[in-house]
Amino acid sequence: FSAIACYPGALSAPWRLDYKGEEDFEGGIGYGMFEEFDYTKVRGQIPAIMGMGAFGVENVRTCLEHGASKVWLICRRKNLAMPR
Repeated sequence: FSAIACYPGALSAPWRLDYKGEEDFEGGIGYGMFEEFDYTKVRGQIPAIMGMGAFGVENVRTCLEHGASKVWLICRRKNLAMPR
């Protein structure tokens, strides 16, 4: 992956998760909250989005609109990636 965007879900207070090994990842890491992810950096890249709720699925589209060549959607569970 060239970038990872995290969308941990829930419409309540923002929830920032720290994952083991983040400091070793050489690509960009950004969260969907606080407008901290720069979508212009995904042009020609293959970003991975963690989260399969409406916000994660919406950001797949946004990455593609900004020129990502492919987008991976990473989910915790084995059900379909689909907003409610």
